[in-house]
Amino acid sequence: MTGTYSLKRIGIGSAFKVGFVVGVVLSALVLVPFGLLALLGVVGGAGKGGAGSALALGAAGGMMVVMPLVYGLIYGVIAALSALVYNVVARVVGGLEVDLEYASSLRPLDTDEIVRNLTEFTSAASGAAAAKPKEEPSDPPSSPPSVNDVW
Repeated sequence: MTGTYSLKRIGIGSAFKVGFVVGVVLSALVLVPFGLLALLGVVGGAGKGGAGSALALGAAGGMMVVMPLVYGLIYGVIAALSALVYNVVARVVGGLEVDLEYASSLRPLDTDEIVRNLTEFTSAASGAAAAKPKEEPSDPPSSPPSVNDVW
């Protein structure tokens, strides 16, 4: 089952959510390591003592939280505006054409088949455990090993 489909519209709210999450994740990947370095006093020579260094460390910690959210909002707004522009253009020219193919290897889950397979597996596993002969413990050695036996 294949066919060519046209993407007529992108949900503006959906685009904002995806843009927001992408913006938060990407900016956190960049800003958090640098913020941690700033907290450790490696970047910028912070940590000399006094109220100024405490303020700098607090600002670095706050930036690790605030800036990813700010960048997330920026990315979200840009994604929503892009979706809005796409929707207007798609209404005029018809949208993107996408060729899709149904993957025949993917099929819906059959719960009866899953239960049947699990039942067969557990019965085979319990049967194999029952059929396995139990090993008798071996007799302990009559004398402890010498140093030459160990090495």
